[in-house]
Amino acid sequence: MNTKHDSAILLQQFLPNIYGLINEVSKYNSNINASYERRYNYLKDEITQKGEYMSQATIFDLLWDASDNIPKKRDFLNFIDDIVCKILSNTDTSKRSQVRKVCYQMITSFNNKESQYSRHLAELCVLEKIVTDPRFTLDQIEKKLPNGKKFDFVFRADNNSYYVEVYNIDFDVRRVESAELFQEFLRKRLEKKISSKVQEIPIEEFQFLIVTVLSGNIKRIYEYSKVFTFFKEFKFLSPFMMISEYISVDDKCVYTFEPVTSFLKRNHDIEKKKSAF
Repeated sequence: MNTKHDSAILLQQFLPNIYGLINEVSKYNSNINASYERRYNYLKDEITQKGEYMSQATIFDLLWDASDNIPKKRDFLNFIDDIVCKILSNTDTSKRSQVRKVCYQMITSFNNKESQYSRHLAELCVLEKIVTDPRFTLDQIEKKLPNGKKFDFVFRADNNSYYVEVYNIDFDVRRVESAELFQEFLRKRLEKKISSKVQEIPIEEFQFLIVTVLSGNIKRIYEYSKVFTFFKEFKFLSPFMMISEYISVDDKCVYTFEPVTSFLKRNHDIEKKKSAF
């Protein structure tokens, strides 16, 4: 990051669909500019004091890396923008303001130590996955329950409402010592999440789904793949999902949102073929 850029120019260049959506509301534009200045000034001070800065997982950092012509970051931003494009193409225009809010949160939810952008990106990935299924129609983003808790989405299908909650779990693979401990780790996290959402509500009164999105060094948990079979018996849990990265035949980074088990199997098969040569 050698020179100061304009946040609107960067968004328009690398996230055009998100920029067009955000640009419809001046309040969001001014708030994004303020967040941009805050992040930029923090990094400028870091460079002045330490001679370098630590790139963080924020949308602004990704935009700066993309403007420095780092292909991998450009490809990832294109993946994000394409998701939003598909969401907008498959939802009623009355839902644009709700989608806009998630995009806005993805861009601005950070402090100088950590970013929450990946949580909101996971929500967008899940939203795109469901709205592109013709069986479902988006009813509402962020729905409050009688107990005061909120679910991320409500969808309609066959005159029924389906509540969907996206749950991000980032894990340190170095602490995963066995399949049993990994299963117990996931079970406890999910039990806590579910109980916090549906407490004091008879779960038979509404249909809900928890979509767990994993992040971490997922390639290294192939030997624990059988753990995911254990969770299949719970109808309110979707397959564990992830944002995966591949190198295409033309040497570009390709990103997809897919089940963890699909990624692990494909990666294992690729490594097996490589070792055969």
